[in-house]
Amino acid sequence: MVYCVGLEHQSITKYHGFKSHFFQKVFKNMLQNGSLINSSDNSGALVFKFIRVLAKGKQMANLGDFYVGSIKEIKTSKVKKQFLKKGDLVLSLIVQTKRWFFRKDGQKIRFLKNSSVVFDKQKTIIGSRVTSAICNEFRKKKLLKFLNVTTQFI
Repeated sequence: MVYCVGLEHQSITKYHGFKSHFFQKVFKNMLQNGSLINSSDNSGALVFKFIRVLAKGKQMANLGDFYVGSIKEIKTSKVKKQFLKKGDLVLSLIVQTKRWFFRKDGQKIRFLKNSSVVFDKQKTIIGSRVTSAICNEFRKKKLLKFLNVTTQFI
């Protein structure tokens, strides 16, 4: 007997009198409207606010999805000119999630933070370096410039 009230962060579950936090953990780790995501490239943006997934009919985002986000924090630099400003809407690709990612061979992958990479409208990467490890599943997406910039693959 499982009771689940609410599908947001305040989900209440019971399993034969014992308190289970399974549903709370699942919904907490999914990327949805209002989630804050770190940047993993050197484009100048540090933190994004998740607005909408670009896939049709999806409300939650997973690893490898493009989304539209708003820049909340930027890296200040006095030397070079900034192309990105606070409050700009940008197209981004999710490269790391806290949620478990299952491969076909049975491996489970989970990262410590949610992070993404900034793209322009033609889907070419803005930064010149990606600082985090990337899954091998991104090779199927055929984003050649993005794959050339990355150095660490899992």
